[in-house]
Amino acid sequence: MSEGNQQPRKVYVGYMFRAGSRKRYGAAGLEVQASVTWTLTDPATRGVGEYMATWDERGYKIGLLVAHGQRIDRLAYARQGGGEIDLQLDAALIPDLARTFGTPAGSEWVGFVSTKERREYVLIEPNVVEFQVTLRITPGQRGPQLVPIASRHLDGTFEQAYMPGLWVLPRLPD
Repeated sequence: MSEGNQQPRKVYVGYMFRAGSRKRYGAAGLEVQASVTWTLTDPATRGVGEYMATWDERGYKIGLLVAHGQRIDRLAYARQGGGEIDLQLDAALIPDLARTFGTPAGSEWVGFVSTKERREYVLIEPNVVEFQVTLRITPGQRGPQLVPIASRHLDGTFEQAYMPGLWVLPRLPD
């Protein structure tokens, strides 16, 4: 912390979602494979591997603002060593998300929490980590869909701190 500033220095300074492949699932669902990247401020203070292990052990939560009536059927990260880690739906996050950000008409919050499993990541030197994610949403939209998100560690509230992001989901395939 700098003198006169009581806020802790942010460790994450940038975030990006990049949609990759897409396909239909079920009658109206959309599955998207995507990359999520985080830019870290100073990975030199400790190794990135140690940092990532601590991050996964500490846990994280994610809120997604979707259209009313949509549901996120699956949100998963690639698992270190193979397979995927399904995040757990957690309705208890919704009051904190609504209090912190509000809930626009026609929208609703969906919240997920991590397990303590290790995510697979790629280090893009010197300070960017990239994860692979799978998202299933029902119903998918006929055009691109903007999905505001907020992420943070499990300990604490979104009101205290968060990393904002915007996921641009591709249209539902024909």
